[in-house]
Amino acid sequence: MIRKEHYKNFARGNKLYVIVTSLIVILVLGILQPFGIAETKEGKWILIFGCGLLNAVSCLLSDLITTCLCRLPYRYGQNNIVRDICFSIFNILLLSPMICTLNSVVHTGSVVYGWIDDTGVFTFENVAVYYLYVASVSFFALISLEYIQRNNILSLRLKQAVKMNQTLADRLNEDISKPDDKEIDQQPVIIENSAKCSVRLLPCNFVFAESNANYVDLYYIEDLKISKSTIRCTLKQMCDIFSNYRYILKCHRAFIVNVNHIIHFEGNSKGFLLTLDKVDRKIPVSRAYIQQIQGLIGT
Repeated sequence: MIRKEHYKNFARGNKLYVIVTSLIVILVLGILQPFGIAETKEGKWILIFGCGLLNAVSCLLSDLITTCLCRLPYRYGQNNIVRDICFSIFNILLLSPMICTLNSVVHTGSVVYGWIDDTGVFTFENVAVYYLYVASVSFFALISLEYIQRNNILSLRLKQAVKMNQTLADRLNEDISKPDDKEIDQQPVIIENSAKCSVRLLPCNFVFAESNANYVDLYYIEDLKISKSTIRCTLKQMCDIFSNYRYILKCHRAFIVNVNHIIHFEGNSKGFLLTLDKVDRKIPVSRAYIQQIQGLIGT
């Protein structure tokens, strides 16, 4: 069943891509005049602008098929590589016969001439040539699509980072612990490893942890400065230890962070980079954990 949101995503999908690629098609064909266009005597510019228009139509149809039939809606601010590959395949399948037919009309005035041989028998040979042309051009179009989407994602991340930094500034001296959490926050956490060494710290003093092969590097505040201990355990085990503290969470496959120690956000195309209090390195945030962190800091 096709959902209503699929149509909404189709409506606001790759509009910029459709416009940009159509203009690129017109400029490339008009300036370089490849694929025998330079030898065309009559109807050259009808063919060139027609190809640009057909590209726009094919892109819109391919977008509709990919979104509504394949259930791969365009998701703004996310990686759409699988969708883009499917979109490109449908675009090649649709656009090639369109251009073949247009070329036939421009040169002979007949719609079917490009689909038959000299004996009047249907042949796929001419269309196959156009499939080769369109496929080669689509490779560069796919690269341009990924570039456009990467810029869209970067723009979104930068806007989100500005909003989250403003929220941090408004809550500078406030932590996100619930009143009910205060009591357990005062109970030290004891983290032991296989060598019988242990680290004892208050949860509020935990800053972040980083996975390092079969070990976890633990960073925490001790005597008003950052201390580091290496514990033999997995990051999942470390997550389980701090599972009762809502402000300590996983932000990346290799990092756990205390949200109360975040002092600045930076956005990039992959997610965010966090600056933590008293820490001189930046901590990555994967896309999968962005909403959870936004919810905790109130954005």
